[in-house]
Amino acid sequence: MDILTKICVVILLVLILLACPVFITQATVVPKYRAELDDAKATLRTESQIHGKTRDQLKLVTKERDDAIAKASTTDQARQQELDSISSALASEKTRNAELRSRIAQISTELNKLRLDTESNTERTKQLSAQLDKARSSVDKLTEENTKIEEMLNQAEAASDRLNQVVKVLREQLAERDDRIRELEQGVAAGGGIAVEGDVDPGAPALAEKVTGTITAVQDDLASINIGSAKGIRPNMKLIVYRGAEFVGYLRIEEVDVTQAAGLIVDKRVDPQQGDKVTTSLK
Repeated sequence: MDILTKICVVILLVLILLACPVFITQATVVPKYRAELDDAKATLRTESQIHGKTRDQLKLVTKERDDAIAKASTTDQARQQELDSISSALASEKTRNAELRSRIAQISTELNKLRLDTESNTERTKQLSAQLDKARSSVDKLTEENTKIEEMLNQAEAASDRLNQVVKVLREQLAERDDRIRELEQGVAAGGGIAVEGDVDPGAPALAEKVTGTITAVQDDLASINIGSAKGIRPNMKLIVYRGAEFVGYLRIEEVDVTQAAGLIVDKRVDPQQGDKVTTSLK
């Protein structure tokens, strides 16, 4: 007997040994095939019902899936349209953004130009302000000088008024003297004497000290001075008029005020001028 036959015999014996318990059990146990068959049929019916329900649910789910797919398709189309609209809007915004950037760059250039212009105007304003301050200073000086000139003009007008008064008085005195001369001539012709008036009022007291003043205005041979009765100046006094070391003449006082006086230049060597000095004595 070869080895293969031996192996087959051994396998057969093993199978027989394994089948014996099964045959014994089948032989000893009462068969329940009918009950198991009924149970199997009931189970099959139940499973069939479950399968039917499952199939209905599957149809429902399939329908819902199809509806969802259709709705999703519609939604996808709407979203695609919305996406296209958003893309178009985005492209428009990009274009507008580019325009805005260009405009911003232009505005930035204009702002830089305005800043430079502002700085230039500021510097110009500072220069103009400095010139204005200088002009104001000049105006203040001119105003001050104008005020002084007006005061001098007022003084000159006052002196001119006084000189006019002196002229009027002198004309009256000249007329009186002409009348007096005619009377004297008539007296001389008749063989009478001549009376001569003194240059100074004989009743006026002499000055205690030397008095010096300045000529403030001159008109022809009439002049006004800046000293008056407060300094002892009286009518008919003769004051010496000089300019430096040069003798100008005499000023015979005709009108006297407290601080001013006016009179006639007599025995002059040169024409008097405003600013010439007058004094009661050269000592």
